[in-house]
Amino acid sequence: MGKRFDRVTRSRQAQHEEKHRFEHWLVDNQVYFITARVRDKFHAFASEEAKAIFWDRFNHYTTLFRFPPWVTSLLDNHYHTIGYFKIGANLPTMMQRLHGSVAKLVNDMLPERFPNFWRDAKGREYFDGCLRDEKQGRLTYRYTYTQAKRHGITDDPGEYPHTRVNVELERAISRANEIDAFLEGVPRISGMGSAEEDPPAEAGLAKRTWTTPLRAVHCAHVFHTETQMGHPRRGRDRQGVCAGRRNVEGKHRCRDR
Repeated sequence: MGKRFDRVTRSRQAQHEEKHRFEHWLVDNQVYFITARVRDKFHAFASEEAKAIFWDRFNHYTTLFRFPPWVTSLLDNHYHTIGYFKIGANLPTMMQRLHGSVAKLVNDMLPERFPNFWRDAKGREYFDGCLRDEKQGRLTYRYTYTQAKRHGITDDPGEYPHTRVNVELERAISRANEIDAFLEGVPRISGMGSAEEDPPAEAGLAKRTWTTPLRAVHCAHVFHTETQMGHPRRGRDRQGVCAGRRNVEGKHRCRDR
C-alpha cells in the first residue's frame, strides 16, 4: 500500500487545457525538493544583508517545522533546497511564514518596496516535489549543490558561501532508504522543459506542475482507498469524476458508482 497524502490546490478543475492543475502534495516521512524565485527574477538577494535575512529566517522556520535540510543554495533571485519532512502537513505553514517574513524584512531594506515578492503571474509562490527514489534523490541533491557553478559564479560549489550542506549526500541517501522516505512505485511523468526556478529536468521532475511525480495514474477509488478511508468523496471533483483521471495507458475514466 502506498503512502498516505493530501493535496492542496486553489483550482477546482483537475485539468486545464490538457494540463494537470498545480498542486502541493502533503506526504509524511518524505524527502522533498522545494524551490522559489522572486517575482520577475528581481535580484532581491543581491546584497549580503538580504542573504543574511534569508538564512536567518530559513534556519528558524525549518527548525520550527521540523524540516531538516540536506543541502540548500541561495542565489540573487531564487533558492533551492532538498530536505525531509516527518509531517508533510507542515509544508504550507512553513512556507507561508518563511516567505512572509523574508519578504517583509528584505522589503524594509530595499530603496523601494517590491510587492508580491514571491508570487508569479499565476499566483504561485513556490514549487515542491516529493522525490520518488534514490536515483532522483542523488540527481536533485547534485543539482541543488551545483547551483553556483551552473550560474557561472564559481567553478567550485564548495567555495560559494550560500550553498550550505547540512547532510552529506551518502549519509542522506542511506538514511532516506532506511526509513522509507522516498515515494517508491510512482511512474515517471515526462517533463515539459526546465526553468531557473523549476526542478532539475535530469531528475525527471516536470515543469510547473512538478508535484506530478505524485499524480495518481490509477483511478481515485484506489487513491481514496489508500489515503482517506473516512471521506468517500475526497479525491473526486464535483462531477464525480475520479481525480486520477486515467490509468497508465490513458484509456480508463472511472466514475463514482
